[in-house]
Amino acid sequence: MAGITVWKTRFPGQMERIAQCVAQARAQHRMTQGVMEGNILLVVPSSHTLQMEMELIRMLHLPGLLNLKILSPANLVTLVREQSGTLDLEPLNERGRCMALSEALMELEEAGRLQFYTQVAYQSGLAPKISELLSEIAMAGYNPQILQEMSDEAGSVSGAGRMKMQDLSAIWDTYEQLIEPSFLDEPAQWEQMLQQLPACGLLRETDLIIACFTTLTRDLCRLSAVAAGGAKSVQIVLMSDSSSGDAHLFEPAESSLSILMKEAKDAGAELIIREDRSDVQRTEALRFLERHLFSHQQLSAQAEIPDLQGISLHFARNTYRETLVVAETLKRWHREGIAWDEMAVLPMAPEEISSMLSVTLRTAGIPFYLKREDTAMRHGLSHMLL
Repeated sequence: MAGITVWKTRFPGQMERIAQCVAQARAQHRMTQGVMEGNILLVVPSSHTLQMEMELIRMLHLPGLLNLKILSPANLVTLVREQSGTLDLEPLNERGRCMALSEALMELEEAGRLQFYTQVAYQSGLAPKISELLSEIAMAGYNPQILQEMSDEAGSVSGAGRMKMQDLSAIWDTYEQLIEPSFLDEPAQWEQMLQQLPACGLLRETDLIIACFTTLTRDLCRLSAVAAGGAKSVQIVLMSDSSSGDAHLFEPAESSLSILMKEAKDAGAELIIREDRSDVQRTEALRFLERHLFSHQQLSAQAEIPDLQGISLHFARNTYRETLVVAETLKRWHREGIAWDEMAVLPMAPEEISSMLSVTLRTAGIPFYLKREDTAMRHGLSHMLL
């Protein structure tokens, strides 16, 4: 039984810790005729897979990703299913789940069984919202029967709240009846994956690393506990810091550790939690600013404040003036010899400032690429190829 090690780190040191975990795992694998025996499985959110591949190749000078699999949870489910070769029911994705929920809503509405959602049952955007809500309820360990019992016993809950719980229980139950004969939705696919994972051979001579998640969901905690029974090692890199002045920002991550503790205890796996302080290359000023900028605690008179020279805080009266400060700062850095591709702008609220920032930078003659969720046709590279 492998132990589970949790590395608690802040954002600037997160990528360095992931790279160290991968490098240490590679160093422990034997080399036979120049080929590494064993595998490393890195599970990250789907939006991080491509960037993670690029960063690890760059940081570790890897010739490629041989023996290193970087997967999202959904891709992990697919890989285990392919290696197990057993699937009695057709997998149902999120779009199919919403279609089935829409069918359940219409069926209940026609039968007059809806109370809370009766006026909005036919709205197109309701099914995705209910899908998200039911996923959160399921992750908390509830099912339709428990939800119905809670609504019956909820004497202190308002009438609207009780009706909502009863409707959700009915929708959930009807949805499961609709898909049960032929389909397996994503939560059920995850359950099946956890059952098949120990026997499918994926964990043999494998180091599992879970990283880049803001909290550890119950699914990830159960994955860690199951993997501890077959993998060489299980490591989790979690963005959290309970010892700093802004510890309140990491309360969800800290709370999720209690779920991991329970799962590890039930599986008989040793759990080790370590504080990562690998940001030694960063200046004291940056570390101080990061830990106290959003702190609720007032600094004491005896607090040691490092030299903050090099850090500038600007107050702008509106978004336009804020983007002007950004443009002037970038131009000044460029005059000082810093290349354009060595600069970056990290807006706190991209949806509010990105359009204005694009116009200001373009007017100032600053070359830039705005990274955002967009269609491929709007990417500059697509325009060049066309």
